[in-house]
Formats: sequence, C-alpha cells, structure tokens
Amino acid sequence: MPKSEKMRWTINEIETFLVVIDADSISGAAIRVDVSKPVISKRISDFETALGTALFTRHAGRITPTDSALTLAERLRPALAHLVNATESAVSDVKELRGQLCISAPMSFGIHHLGPIIALIARAHPALEIVLDYDDAMVDLARKGHDVGIRLGEMSDSTLLSRKLCEDRRAIVASPDYIERHGPLTDPA
Repeated sequence: MPKSEKMRWTINEIETFLVVIDADSISGAAIRVDVSKPVISKRISDFETALGTALFTRHAGRITPTDSALTLAERLRPALAHLVNATESAVSDVKELRGQLCISAPMSFGIHHLGPIIALIARAHPALEIVLDYDDAMVDLARKGHDVGIRLGEMSDSTLLSRKLCEDRRAIVASPDYIERHGPLTDPA
C-alpha cells in the first residue's frame, strides 16, 4: 500500500473481528450479533484488506486466528472500550431536551399506539413540548412543520428517510347479514 493511502476500516469491522475471535467461528459470531454468516465473512475480509494482512487461517470450514490477530485483539479491546465509554459519556452530558417536537400520525394508529409512548417521553423530558397531529391525509411533512411523520404502507417519496416501526395487521371483516346479502368477501375492494 503506498504511503499516501490511509487504511480504511470501520468500527463494525473491528467489533465483528473481536466477536469472531471470541466465538471462535463465523457461525458463532453470526449468531451472537444476529446477522448472516456472509455479512460476518465480508466484514472480516474487508478488515483484512484494509489492514493488508490475513487475520485468520481458513481450512475445511474452520478459521483459526493468526498470532497477529490475537495480538491485535488484545490491543483493540481496551481501545474499543475507551471509545464506547467516550461516546456514552458524551450522550449523558446532553442537557434536557427542550423545544417543540411535532409528530404527524394517522388517527387510529396514533390513538391506539402513540399515547403511552408520548406519555413516557413527556415525563422523561418535561421541557419538551410535544404536538400531535392526528390526520389520515398524506401531508408534506416539511411544509406543515412536522419533525416526524408516521405513515402506514409503502413510502411514495423516496427522498424521505424512513424506518419500519412495526407490522400493522389488518383483516377484512363483515357481519353475517352483509355476507348473506352480498356474498363472501374476497378482497379489500
């Protein structure tokens, strides 16, 4: 590697490397961190590439750490622990949340699911003003001044950041009288 190039590795790769050392296998590491074996293998391979050296000897479906891997693991453990402590202390130094948090959510979802969560947040952060806008219409969150929007179904605007929160199962139901008059329900329409 030319001297002008810097090593590029990630914290995920370091953490994965240490878990593989502890678990003594890719399979065991995958179970411990709840990711697939190919993800673990890729992280290890990327870490080895970044370092420019093999960390494990591979043979017949097993891996064995090299001497340099064991030495590296000894040095990385305290460094990683120090990094984790530093970041956690930075979070604990954050003062109480203040200001306004405006949340948009569908009426039925908000009433059934958000109430207890919002109550916990409000108790934990009394200086935070929480504004709930229960509306089933799809609104432009930024234009309406919302900080967070909860929506059911697929996202149509791919420029928004989204995260799946939960499954919201639905069932098609009808009274026996309705079915007798209109026939059995076969689809939502």
